[in-house]
Amino acid sequence: MRTGIFVIAALVLMIAVAACKKGDDSATIQQFTTVNFINATGDTLNVYVNGSRVNTTNSLYPMGSSGYINALLGQQNYQVRKYRNANVLFNLPVPLDTGKTYSFYLAGNTADQAFTDVDTIKNTPDTTLVRFVHTASNAGAVDVVMNDTLRFSGSVFKKTTPFLAVSPGIKRVQIFKAGTKNALTTDTLTFLDNRAYTLFVKSGLGANGLATGNLGLIVNK
Repeated sequence: MRTGIFVIAALVLMIAVAACKKGDDSATIQQFTTVNFINATGDTLNVYVNGSRVNTTNSLYPMGSSGYINALLGQQNYQVRKYRNANVLFNLPVPLDTGKTYSFYLAGNTADQAFTDVDTIKNTPDTTLVRFVHTASNAGAVDVVMNDTLRFSGSVFKKTTPFLAVSPGIKRVQIFKAGTKNALTTDTLTFLDNRAYTLFVKSGLGANGLATGNLGLIVNK
């Protein structure tokens, strides 16, 4: 009889514990950082994590960016697809740390042409800042010239330069093969005061010849 009572008591306890777990609606706390997804290709792209699109507001248009959006901390497996295409171009596991802000560059249709960088953006009172990110895998090392002044030299694929202070205004920007007068592209861009910019190149630069529209410019701050 006593054994039966113990069995019944144990069953009641198990049911009570299960009911408590079922009724526990406390949410798992997720931690985020911010990432700016930058599309240096000629295709419209979308980025996914665990089947959910990350850039929910707009697709990533050619030479455009998402702006800084929330992304889960820790290592996430990112998938990149072309707009309205279910086929995955590539998967890329990316670890994101707390307290850091990232730029995620999409510079081609394979994982080895995508990369991230930690952003170190400071306030820009009465200053125009610009950095250059090399996003053309076939272009080789390049020099960046603004209004006939060399600003960045010998930049290689996936390299991000430090921010450089420049005067605001309209500038003629040229990309040269490093150490030569061989211009790969030329464009006219406007830089405003109190802004921090990222200048980058179209992923196909080097195969397109001298043309406009091969330079991208986004505002970081």
